[in-house]
Amino acid sequence: MLLLSNDTYLAAFQPSQLATLALLSLNIQAQGYGIGLVFFGFYCILIGYIIFKTNAIPKIIGVLYAIAGLCYLINSFTMFLSKGFANPLFMYFAIPIFVGELSLCLWLLIKGIDSSKC
Repeated sequence: MLLLSNDTYLAAFQPSQLATLALLSLNIQAQGYGIGLVFFGFYCILIGYIIFKTNAIPKIIGVLYAIAGLCYLINSFTMFLSKGFANPLFMYFAIPIFVGELSLCLWLLIKGIDSSKC
């Protein structure tokens, strides 16, 4: 949005150049988001392992959450390695990601953590 504003220093660029710079910024943001998802995938795997090792939350939720983290990693690396940064496998990874994250979310909202088992 900064590139498309009416600031005086932007008068040095042609409108087509500003549009190209704006599109470049959006593409860079998408790649940065993918890099962030790599770290989030490792986070999900670690949290899934911790949930698996504790008795406060069922072990299956830890396994599902770790699988979601693994899907995030595979999804991000597929996006980085595919031509044009198009990810053809996202629809296949979206279901395990959704199930893993939703199961933990619903468990915490409905049942909570049994602190007597910690």
